[in-house]
Amino acid sequence: VGVFGMSAGQGVGIIPGLLLLCFGLAQIWVGIGLRGLKPWARIPTGILSGLGLLGFPLGTLINGYILYLIFSRKGATVFSDDYKQVMAETPHIKYRTSLVVWILGGLLLLVLLFALFGLVVGGRRLMN
Repeated sequence: VGVFGMSAGQGVGIIPGLLLLCFGLAQIWVGIGLRGLKPWARIPTGILSGLGLLGFPLGTLINGYILYLIFSRKGATVFSDDYKQVMAETPHIKYRTSLVVWILGGLLLLVLLFALFGLVVGGRRLMN
């Protein structure tokens, strides 16, 4: 009898599942800190993005860009007390995402949905 009363081999997925759950919770925690521009969030972001570099090729590109944004001069400025003061003095100025970014994001989402659809349909044809 193994972990939680299961026989050997039944609980094989529990440990990786718990690790992924902890990793996901850490990402949520750091994301909340980043959203609030908390300076403490820069270091955990660097650690999580460093781990994300292992996801070659897409994870490497995305996490490399995140590392650049967080640890560049601009990133240091955004997380500084001076920037918070500027934000407090100018509450009427809000960031708006441009229409071009929304269109490109929508196109990317469509491409990903078509790719997923192709995988599902292609997988069914191979099974038959």
